[in-house]
Amino acid sequence: MNAGITRTRPRMGFPGLPVLVTALACWCLPAPVAAGDVTVSQRDGYRVIDAAVAWHYQKEVDRMVVDSACYFDPEVLNSLRCSWASSTGGADPWRLRQDVKRSATKRCKKADGRSCVLFWRNGEIRFDGLSPVQADKFESALRGIAADDPKALSLPEGVELDFFRGQFKEASEAWERWRKKYRGHNPHYVLCANERSPWSSFGMQGPGTHLETVRGMCVLKCQAISRFVDKDGTCYVVYQDGEFASPAAEQAVMR
Repeated sequence: MNAGITRTRPRMGFPGLPVLVTALACWCLPAPVAAGDVTVSQRDGYRVIDAAVAWHYQKEVDRMVVDSACYFDPEVLNSLRCSWASSTGGADPWRLRQDVKRSATKRCKKADGRSCVLFWRNGEIRFDGLSPVQADKFESALRGIAADDPKALSLPEGVELDFFRGQFKEASEAWERWRKKYRGHNPHYVLCANERSPWSSFGMQGPGTHLETVRGMCVLKCQAISRFVDKDGTCYVVYQDGEFASPAAEQAVMR
């Protein structure tokens, strides 16, 4: 397999590592597990959206060979973990798939999963037992990714971000530690926010990583999660690689 772009995420002590952070309640896993009764936590839902955005953008916008998958243990809450890998071409799709599967299942087991099964892969939910209500939420969130505009706009004047102000410091410092750790590997990260309250982050490192790509992924992810939690509004880039994306963004966060 050719050298590909792989994600690396910072460790943070708040929901949404490294995905969107919002103070929203998680769904609880019923017991015993039965077909059509399984739900995943909101944090795990964000992880699926993160992987879905990466898969879509790398495949459809960057035209790369990419595989992405999420595995979980249906009986262990917050066990869902995802992995993705991409190549500029010449990659063996089967090998790429196996690499992603090994990585995702290993992470699932580290999250206390015992029997880790496929939940989502390359744009589709593959697990049959998801509750109808949550299946609809995922359908709404994921279906719109392809239709969303990946153009990333910086926060304009007049948009309030009161909900984000208290979480910005921890998030930006965690990403800066990540960027310092991977210095020399071309790391880039972006923080985005929806004017109605959800916010997200996205980071990538590797020789083929460009900041504009990460900006686009962050906005797509923010919009998808906004649908997942039933919030309207537009997502904008607020902060990137240690700097505010616009004077308006700095004013909205730091005032």
